[in-house]
Amino acid sequence: MLSNALTNINLSDMETCYKAFRREVIQSIPLQEKRFGFEPEVTVKIAKRKLRIYEVGISYWGRTYEEGKKIQWKDGVRALWCLVKYCVTEPTVAYTTESNIINRHHELTAGTAPGEAIPQRRDTAP
Repeated sequence: MLSNALTNINLSDMETCYKAFRREVIQSIPLQEKRFGFEPEVTVKIAKRKLRIYEVGISYWGRTYEEGKKIQWKDGVRALWCLVKYCVTEPTVAYTTESNIINRHHELTAGTAPGEAIPQRRDTAP
């Protein structure tokens, strides 16, 4: 709930640990956290880049401590700290891929012959 309020996205459970990304997207995001700080860090950084998130329902049965569950209350505190930390420190970034840049180049150069000067856009009146 705090995650949704801070990132302005609506996820059922940020901490499910199932996340899939296109390679170029995840490689473009500098990651620092390990353990339970990873999910808040990735969630905030994806939200700050205004990337589309698809949430897919999963079935999940949590383990008991006897079965090997390792999370403790300190991990929850760390996750909350990371959520707030990255919401405050992470700048909003417009994500662009190389293909977006190439497509924009083609839009700008459409109708020009090879070697011909690209017409300059004028945003202000002379």
